[in-house]
Amino acid sequence: MVPFERRDQIIKYVEKHKYVDIKTLSKQLYVSEATLRRNVRELAKEGLVRRYHGGVAVVEIKGNESHFELRLNTNRKEKEYMASLVTDMLEENQSIYLDNSTTVYYLSKYLNSVNDLRVFSNGLDTAISLSENTKNDVIVPPGSILRVCNSIVGSSALSFISDLTFDIGFFSCSGMSEKGCFETLLENREIKKMALTRCKTRVLLVDKSKIGNEMMFKTCDLSMFDLIVFSDKPNPLLSKYLEDNKIEYQY
Repeated sequence: MVPFERRDQIIKYVEKHKYVDIKTLSKQLYVSEATLRRNVRELAKEGLVRRYHGGVAVVEIKGNESHFELRLNTNRKEKEYMASLVTDMLEENQSIYLDNSTTVYYLSKYLNSVNDLRVFSNGLDTAISLSENTKNDVIVPPGSILRVCNSIVGSSALSFISDLTFDIGFFSCSGMSEKGCFETLLENREIKKMALTRCKTRVLLVDKSKIGNEMMFKTCDLSMFDLIVFSDKPNPLLSKYLEDNKIEYQY
């Protein structure tokens, strides 16, 4: 995992200089080149920087495209596939929590086929998509905007969520392993931890790029979820762990 301060330092330095070789960045941050390569590899998986042979560059965002839109198009087919697998869990008159992830965003496209839903999300892009594609009630919390993922976070959002109850919640994560699911940002972790406690049924959607990645902030154990949905068959070690612990999953 990338320690929070170093993660911030790498991103800021790369954004300022547009491109930097690993050797120079290593000297600037007083980190070994081997460690830095691992850090850059993790950040690249999140779409926050772009890796090149011997160096790292800023992610070029075209036009008005945001970091959210950039991540939205990463592994798009896998995300759409996972969303299609859980549509039969949607029922009329449900209260639904959708987290701020690009994976769960794709589920919002299916909600217009179900009536009388009360849908909550702290993801601004997800909430806008919901308001454009469904006549169901859409609720967002008060709070501060976390610009890197265009989400509402903070103490006001946490307090608001703590007073709500959801029939079902759909979540994704920055990374997962047998040890649990993880986030790269503390603010996201705090919102998801609170929301998990307020959902009667909890569903985790994970594409294969997330498996085996353990980030700085652990959200919860995998046993917290009633169902885990993968974009592909999980590796034998993870499958065995899920089966041994009687955690339901599908792909």
